[in-house]
Amino acid sequence: MDRTRIDEGPPPDTGEDDRPQAYRVPDRSPPPWQPTHVEEKSVALAIILAALVPGLGHVYLRRFAQGVAIFIVVVVLLLLFFLLFTAAAAAAIWIWQIYDAYRTVREYNRSVRESGARPW
Repeated sequence: MDRTRIDEGPPPDTGEDDRPQAYRVPDRSPPPWQPTHVEEKSVALAIILAALVPGLGHVYLRRFAQGVAIFIVVVVLLLLFFLLFTAAAAAAIWIWQIYDAYRTVREYNRSVRESGARPW
């Protein structure tokens, strides 16, 4: 039995690539669900939508997660601003009413000392 190997050349081309997928050239054709022609988006419309509702310009550009995230962040920040503004306004009124009570009691006492009667 002859154990010599006969080189027959490369295997015949069957149309399939036997190389691992990492070594193959990627297919440049678009996926079947993607249209072959995509229309451009309007810059003006994206800006107008973003100005009307935070994140809506991104939703128009089909960046749904980013648009929703922007909307949520802006709403939360606005709520915190109004809550903090309301709390700051309440604190300012509280501090003012302490001063006003101090000023009014001094006026009351001065009037009582001068006239002996209640001023109001």
